[in-house]
Amino acid sequence: MNSKRGLLLLLLLGSAVVWAASAELKWPVRLVTVLLLVPLPAALVIQARLLGDPAGLPRLSIYASSGATQLFLAAVAVFAALAGGFRPYALGLAVPVGWGTQLAWAAGVTALATVLNLVSERLGIRESALLFHLLPRTRTEKGAFVALSLTAGVCEEIVFRGFLITAVTAASGSLALALLISSLAFGVVHAYQEPSGVARATLLGLVLAAPFVLTGSLAASMLAHATIDLVGGFWLGPRLLR
Repeated sequence: MNSKRGLLLLLLLGSAVVWAASAELKWPVRLVTVLLLVPLPAALVIQARLLGDPAGLPRLSIYASSGATQLFLAAVAVFAALAGGFRPYALGLAVPVGWGTQLAWAAGVTALATVLNLVSERLGIRESALLFHLLPRTRTEKGAFVALSLTAGVCEEIVFRGFLITAVTAASGSLALALLISSLAFGVVHAYQEPSGVARATLLGLVLAAPFVLTGSLAASMLAHATIDLVGGFWLGPRLLR
């Protein structure tokens, strides 16, 4: 009971700190920023710790619930941003100019992420049992995994790059701080991948932020994110299993 109270107090304190630090933002953006930086990461860390043997978890149900959550968070982030005075182009949602540049960025980010994963493999860093369990096996699961990868590529980039970088930059006046905070939040929500996976996801968050910051569009980041997930699910993951 004391540990639960302590955790609740930490969550309330953390939320209060973020709320106070984001006073420059209008309340819808401020509220969602608090949600993304405190309760959401905390909930996913707790969920990862409470999970036992993943063998009995149905993959299709996990794919469906994860996709629904991502769609909900992206919709909430976009609605809050627009209600808070941000324009779509500020979130990287404007139609990009120069698709060749966007595709080049997407290819480069995907290649860098693949190298990062291969280096982890060569270093003998073990992946979590849940991550292995989530790899699709059947034809139906593979189709659902493709849909989930595309959903994650679009929605997580809207939430963690488009919204969070923009909001934290506006609140703090520091793009560098926004990149660090958004990448850390992105890493922590991957707590089911254990500490090594969190560290890798944090680095990946920084890499995925580069096209958005430098081109003003999320197109390359979305393409790269979806491709990275697909490569992990259909090539790197099975490679590790073998």
